[in-house]
Amino acid sequence: MSLMNLLLQSGGAVDTVKLGDFTISNFKDGVIVYAGIKFDNDGSVYGLNRDNVYSRITTWLVSGAAGSYYLSRSIFSGSLNADAGAGPIVMSTDRVFSIQRTHRGIKQTILDYEISSDSSGDPIVATGRVTLQAEIGFEGNDPSNPNWIFPP
Repeated sequence: MSLMNLLLQSGGAVDTVKLGDFTISNFKDGVIVYAGIKFDNDGSVYGLNRDNVYSRITTWLVSGAAGSYYLSRSIFSGSLNADAGAGPIVMSTDRVFSIQRTHRGIKQTILDYEISSDSSGDPIVATGRVTLQAEIGFEGNDPSNPNWIFPP
C-alpha cells in the first residue's frame, strides 16, 4: 500500500495527514458479504471484513485534530449501500462507506477521496482511491439449492 504524506504549516505547528490507495476485497460462500472503509475521528482507518466487522488498517491523521479536516468522495464506479456523503464533511465524526452483496456474484465500487483543510474542499492536502469488492461464491450450504455452484 502506498501512502502519501503531506505537511501542513499552520501557526508554527505541523499537522501530518496521510491517505493512500486501499483495496478491500472480501469473498464468502453464503448469503451476504460486506466490504467497506471507515475513517474514524480518532485518526484511524478501518476496513470492513466479510462478516461486517471493522479492523484497523492504518492511520490517516498522524497529529492534530480530526475536526480540522474535511473528507470528500466521488464515486468512480459502482454504488454504495452505506454512504457518509459526498462532502466536504468534517472529520470530527466517523465516516463510513460500504457495500454488500446478497447473492452469488461480485459487487465492486471504486471511490476517490480527498482530504482538505477547509470546509470549501480547498486546499486539498491528501488524496486516495478505495476499491471495495464483495463476492459470494455460492448461496447457502445446500447442494440442492438451485443457486449453489460446486466450488472449483
